[in-house]
This record gives sequence, structure tokens and C-alpha cells, in this order.
Amino acid sequence: MKELEKSDSNLNIESVRLNTLLENLNIHKDENFVEGWRIGIDALDLATEIGSRSGMAQAHEGLANVLWKLAEYSQSIEHFELALDKFLGMGDLHGVARCYWREIERERERERERERER
Repeated sequence: MKELEKSDSNLNIESVRLNTLLENLNIHKDENFVEGWRIGIDALDLATEIGSRSGMAQAHEGLANVLWKLAEYSQSIEHFELALDKFLGMGDLHGVARCYWREIERERERERERERER
């Protein structure tokens, strides 16, 4: 019984740590992209370790945003697709909508860049 309580306690601590990382990722995704990338990797690793599908989805989404701003477009799209897959699997329609909205924004951004090049 003590082992189970200890295991639950560790999971709760790790869940709080994951939520803190995800909050920090959200803060840094629009200002300090390199720090956001580092935090995103840590969040994804921890979410995977504790089996948090929601945490994995949010970490992938945050990484996708940061990587796009770092001009790592192919990696960004991979993370958006992984986030979308996780959100769909959980039935999280809000997460799905955010991923689709970001993709629409990205496409509009690419169109503006193509128009400027003409």
C-alpha cells in the first residue's frame, strides 16, 4: 500500500512539473523561441515518461509553434501533425481546432511571402 501511495505521490509531482513546463512553453512561444524549444523538449520527454497524452499533445503543439518561428518548417509541421493526432485520439476538439487554425495561418503567411516575391 505504501508503494502505491508513493507512486501516486510521484505521479502528482511530475504532473505539476509538466503543467509548469507547459505554462512556460506557452509564455516563451512568442518571445524567446530557443528557450521555448528547450522547454518544449523537456515537456514532451516528461509527458511521454508519465504517459500524459494531453501533455504530449500540448508539448507537440508548443514545439510546432516555436519551430515555425525558428524557420524549422518541416519539423514544425511534423509536430503539428503529432499534436493533431493526439488531440483527435482524445476527442479534444478545441485542440484539433487550434491545430487547424494554426495551419490556416501558416498557409496565409506562405501566400503573402509568395506574393512579395513576385
